[in-house]
Amino acid sequence: MKKYQIIPWNKLTLFLLTILALYACNNNRYKRLASNVTFSSMYISLDVRYANNKSRVVLQNEELYARIRMPERLYKRRLLQVLENRDTLTVDSIVYVSLQKYIVIPQRRIDSIYQGKVENLLASPLFCDKQTMVLEKVTNEEERYIIDILFRHDYFMTVDDESGYPFIDYTAK
Repeated sequence: MKKYQIIPWNKLTLFLLTILALYACNNNRYKRLASNVTFSSMYISLDVRYANNKSRVVLQNEELYARIRMPERLYKRRLLQVLENRDTLTVDSIVYVSLQKYIVIPQRRIDSIYQGKVENLLASPLFCDKQTMVLEKVTNEEERYIIDILFRHDYFMTVDDESGYPFIDYTAK
């Protein structure tokens, strides 16, 4: 009996298929988020650029849509493109100035809890049941910073319609 030898082409094919599968899994996450882009209460965290200024902003989808001022279909397509590619949204000066109050600023207190691990943040007293953020315990700047950290780790947040508290939408994950 002759043993089957793995030729280099099989190894290359296996490697390329693995890379393609990993890319498809990662890309699918943002497509699921994009399908939720129609929900006005979804928080979005992205880089915004005007001229030489680049800032990270966190705001609800409806707030961003109101400031961008473009047709809804075009807006969704551009936003999906920015989120999928983790790209930067280029805006004009008027939009950039209107987004100034949504800029993310690192917060020492949150960094001391976070310490590079999302689990630390979710297990902290800032969240009840590892899903809902307790707004009485954080400032607006800290809230934006927490949402940005979670967004970068693929935890997407929405606002509960009844209580008004931000919570992690595990269905979008």
